[in-house]
Amino acid sequence: MAGQNKVIKYRKPIRINVGVLIFVIMFIYMCFFVYSYLSHKAVYFYEVTEGAIVDDTEYTGLILRSEEVQSAPESGYINYFIREGRRVPNGSNIYSLDSSNNVKQYLEEDAASSFTLSESNLKSIKRELSEFSLSYNDLDFSMVYDAKASISANISEFTSTDTLNSFSEMAQSGNTTYVVEKAPSTGVISFIVDSYEGRGEDSLTSEDFNKAQYQPKIIKSGELVAAGTPIYKIINSENWYVYFKLTDEDKKRFEGKNVLNVEFQGSDFEFSGSYSELTGSDGASYGKIAFNKFMIQYENERFVNFRIKSDNETGLKIPLSSVVEKQFYKIPKSYTTKGGNSVKTGFNKEVYDENGASIVFVPAVIYYSDDDFVYIEALSSEGGALQQNSGDFLKSGDNIVMPESTAGEKFQIGETAPLKGVYYINKGFAVFKHIEIIASNDEYLIIKKNTEYGLSVYDHILIDTSKYSEGDFIY
Repeated sequence: MAGQNKVIKYRKPIRINVGVLIFVIMFIYMCFFVYSYLSHKAVYFYEVTEGAIVDDTEYTGLILRSEEVQSAPESGYINYFIREGRRVPNGSNIYSLDSSNNVKQYLEEDAASSFTLSESNLKSIKRELSEFSLSYNDLDFSMVYDAKASISANISEFTSTDTLNSFSEMAQSGNTTYVVEKAPSTGVISFIVDSYEGRGEDSLTSEDFNKAQYQPKIIKSGELVAAGTPIYKIINSENWYVYFKLTDEDKKRFEGKNVLNVEFQGSDFEFSGSYSELTGSDGASYGKIAFNKFMIQYENERFVNFRIKSDNETGLKIPLSSVVEKQFYKIPKSYTTKGGNSVKTGFNKEVYDENGASIVFVPAVIYYSDDDFVYIEALSSEGGALQQNSGDFLKSGDNIVMPESTAGEKFQIGETAPLKGVYYINKGFAVFKHIEIIASNDEYLIIKKNTEYGLSVYDHILIDTSKYSEGDFIY
C-alpha cells in the first residue's frame, strides 16, 4: 500500500508584486519620454503682433541751386561789407578793392580809435559763438577757421557804413585809390565758392558725392586777389535740390512716391520735398528731392546728411527668419468654380478612362489671388500635403475646363510663380500662408493685415522654416 502512494507537487501561485510592476511601467514610460524629448525637433514659434519699422538709414545729399559766381574785376586787396548768408537787394555794396594795402591798415587804426559795436551787434556775435560752441567737433578743426571768417564778415557788415565814410576821407586825402563793387542782382550772398556752381543734374556721377575730395575756396577780407578770381556768389532763387545715391532697396522703398519727408542732421524739423528719380552721366540712379523753402538755412552747405522719414505704415510684424518661398501653379481666375455643394472652390478637371473623356470637379486650396490669377499648390505626382487625400488633385500637365464655356475652353496646368509666406501652426501642423511685405529691416518685416489668405494678430508661426515642410506635424 505504501508503494502505491503518489506524491503530487504543489505549485505555488505566481504572486505579482504590484510595486515592481508599477516601477517597470514608469521606467518604460520615462525611457520613452526621454527618447521622444531627445529625438523631437525643438519648436520655436512667434506670435504675430501689430507693429511698425522705423528706418534709420542715413543718406549723404549733394545740394545744387541757382548760383552766379562773381569775379574780381581787377587785382587788389579785398574788404567785404556783407556777411555770409545775407540777403541783399540789387545795387547793394558788397566789397571794395584797393591796389595798395593802405585801406586795411587805415580801417584797423580807425576802428581801434573810434568804433564800438552796438548792443544788438554784440548779441548777434555772441549768438553765433554759442552756436559754434554747441556744434563743434574735434574731428573737424576747420570749423574754427570757418567760424572766425564768419564773425569777421559780420563785423565788416556792422561797420560798413563807417567804413565807407572812412574810404571817402582817405580818398580825399589822396592816400589810396579804391573801387566799391555792388550786387548785380537781388539774392543771398555766399563767400564759399567751389566747382559745383552751374552744375547740371544730368552730369552727376558718384565722384560728385565724395566729401573727402571737396575743397571749397573762401576769400577773406584783407587778402590780395588777382583779376578774374571768383570772390563770392549770389544765390538768386529759393528753389534748391538735394541729390543722393539710390540702391535697389531704395528704389523699391520710394517706388510710386512723389513726396518725401526729410529730417536733416542737427535739425528737429521735417521738410517735405517733391521726389523724383534720375540717371546720372555714369549710368547710376540718383534720387532728387526738390524744396522751395528754407534755402537760406543751408546756403553755406554743399553736402548734407539726412534721414527720410517713413510714412509710418503699420501692419503685422514678423521675424525675417520665418519667411519661406514656394512655387505655386498660376491659373487664370476665370477657371475657378464651386463644387456640387457650392461651398468648396476648385476646378473642372478633364479626365480620360475606357469610356472616353469626362469632367470631374477637383477642390483646391487657394493660397493667393490677384486681379487675374489664383495660385494653388504645385503638386508632385503623389499630390500635395493638403490635397493628396482629397480623392483627386491637380498636377502639371492636367487640363482644366472653363466653367459654363460653350467653346469648351481649356487651360493646361504647368506655369508656376513664387510666393513668399510663412508656416502657420495654430492647428498643430505647418500650413503655408501668403504674406504681402510693406517694409523690412535686417530682423523684421511689416506685412499687410486683413488680407484674404494671410495672417491675423496672435497667430503662431514658425521662426525657423529650414527644418519643416508644409503639412509637417509640429505638436
